[in-house]
Amino acid sequence: MRCFPLTIVGGARLGAAEYRLYRRKGVCNRPAADSGLLAELATQTWIPPCRSGNFRRAGGAARSAVLAALLAAGDAGEPIPPDAGILGWNGRGCVAEDEAYFRDYLEHGGELGQGRLFVPTLPTAPLAEAAIALGLGGEVAYWRTAPDTGRLFELAADRLRREPRVLLLELGCQEVTALFCAPGSWLHEPCSALAEVEFPE
Repeated sequence: MRCFPLTIVGGARLGAAEYRLYRRKGVCNRPAADSGLLAELATQTWIPPCRSGNFRRAGGAARSAVLAALLAAGDAGEPIPPDAGILGWNGRGCVAEDEAYFRDYLEHGGELGQGRLFVPTLPTAPLAEAAIALGLGGEVAYWRTAPDTGRLFELAADRLRREPRVLLLELGCQEVTALFCAPGSWLHEPCSALAEVEFPE
């Protein structure tokens, strides 16, 4: 176990059929459609306001990032400082969207391809959409490191010297994990992915 100079104030793990919250313990079923979950969350008083104008046209990775960030922010149960930032880490990024775009481009060419496809080639695109949705004005960054959450939490602790809160976000293949961090003290056994960080039962 290592002690990190931060604490988890809220978190969410979002899968295709359910989600789990860090502080509000328990597993909740979710609608299959991302828009259905967004509509459901909009009715909850514990979820912060969301700028959802870009949600419908966003790719799957961006929608998942926005939903996980909203859930984590709501789970924190406190107002989010407007200068909070986001730190994306490892995960799949926008691989599925990139593959769909280039598959379509190869099949149909640039002029006959599907105009609705937008290529968010940068792994920061979903993070930026989450920042916009939550109104966060802090730094948005993406790091790819060795699969070691110890390194991620060191990066987060460094960011917390400049920002009041940092949202850690990992877009996995099966689920998205989002953790809101604040300065504090936390014991953690480093693992290879945020998806492996234990949520309290």
